[in-house]
Amino acid sequence: IGVSVDDPDKTRGKRGRKIVFEEAGSFRNLKKALNVSIGSIKDGDIYVGQISVFGTGGEEGPDIEGLEDIFSDPAAFDMLEFPNIWEEGMEGTSCGYFVPVWRTKSTFMDADGNVDIEGSIASEQIQRNKKKKAKDPKVLDGYKAEYPWKPTEMFNRATKNIFDVVEVQAQIKRIETSQEIQGMLRHGKLRRDEVEGVIFVPQEKHIAKPIEQYPHSDKDDLEGCVTIVRPPFKDQRGNVPEGLYQIVFDPYYKEESEDLTSLGAIQVWKQYNQLDPVDEGLKVAWFTGRPTDQGYWYRVLFMLSDLYNCNVQGEISGGGQGVVDHAKTMKLLHKIDYEPEMLHNKEYSTSAAMKNRSLLMNMPTEKKKLGLTYLANWHIKPRGMTTDGNMILNIHREYDVAFLREMLKFGKGKNADRISAAIVGMFMLKENAYKTEMRESDAQMSDFYKRELFGSVQASQTEEYTTPY
Repeated sequence: IGVSVDDPDKTRGKRGRKIVFEEAGSFRNLKKALNVSIGSIKDGDIYVGQISVFGTGGEEGPDIEGLEDIFSDPAAFDMLEFPNIWEEGMEGTSCGYFVPVWRTKSTFMDADGNVDIEGSIASEQIQRNKKKKAKDPKVLDGYKAEYPWKPTEMFNRATKNIFDVVEVQAQIKRIETSQEIQGMLRHGKLRRDEVEGVIFVPQEKHIAKPIEQYPHSDKDDLEGCVTIVRPPFKDQRGNVPEGLYQIVFDPYYKEESEDLTSLGAIQVWKQYNQLDPVDEGLKVAWFTGRPTDQGYWYRVLFMLSDLYNCNVQGEISGGGQGVVDHAKTMKLLHKIDYEPEMLHNKEYSTSAAMKNRSLLMNMPTEKKKLGLTYLANWHIKPRGMTTDGNMILNIHREYDVAFLREMLKFGKGKNADRISAAIVGMFMLKENAYKTEMRESDAQMSDFYKRELFGSVQASQTEEYTTPY
């Protein structure tokens, strides 16, 4: 039988030896439909039938995300895994079975289906060179998505993405395949100690359960955990200097809601400084989750602020007022920042504006667009060179894989909590750098006024210059 699956529950109760999901590249709610149908070919732990899922790329948004997730993690869906031999840098990982376009060209096949690989690749390269000459670069991107050589081309989005998709994809691969990076990421919980203050308690990853998939499923464990890349820097006295870190957040609005797409994102950003410039301008810790007890999320926010000795900043709307209310109750208002003084507009810093500043940030649409531009510029900003002479970008030091996946799938209608928090982070990086610059400027100006103007010139000659000019 053939079934048009406009409702995933239509796959329920379809007993059979073989179930095939076709056109999976444009199959909305594919994962739910697949999970429902698996019960039809199982008797306890024994499979009595087989399911195949196949399709092509070129689509965007929810239509292709199911195929992408199943292809990238087939074992999670009881699918057969294959070594990923198609993608450079993914050696040792698994995925679904991929058929590159040059293996499908019938004009380069013999009677037994064997492909003249060199001839087929050369033919396909000619087609790509033609598309490359088009005035619109989307022409080549669209062609690659429809006729891919490798899986990442198949899942390229047709919509415009302000982030460098190639670099973001490459960093995701580094995180997934590097044991060194995986060992550097420490997951766990925070607790308060009467003597030592806030303590980070490391846990095994399977116990801590960080939320690394995007978009997540409503059925996932959304409690979340704290992930630390770099512990707080401490001076010789064992104290974390003030101004070295900044916490930014994007809260979720209600404790209980049928819509669980929104998560609460907390991020610790290391500010530009001269005391310990390692990792400056980067995210060094984060907590993303939606605990059923929203008070726990608030407690994590302020425990992190104690651990890194810094204030918190976020958007007042969308749940920010709840943070302020919690701070009032717990007498923690001193840990909440006021709206930035400048927002990089010199006209903002007037005496009237300073007096009327409110806690946290108002984020109208235009300001969000500006912050998004800052984030887009930040992720491709150079920060050094490798020994091989390759450029190191900020994105190469970003280790929150779910944040990277948000960037990869960024577009209209997407719930991007981590990106929303990072936008606040961009404003605060600039704001705190501006404050540091102003303090240094004031210090230089103070030295200027204190200087000896004319050295050993006789007093009679300098009396008229008693006021510096």
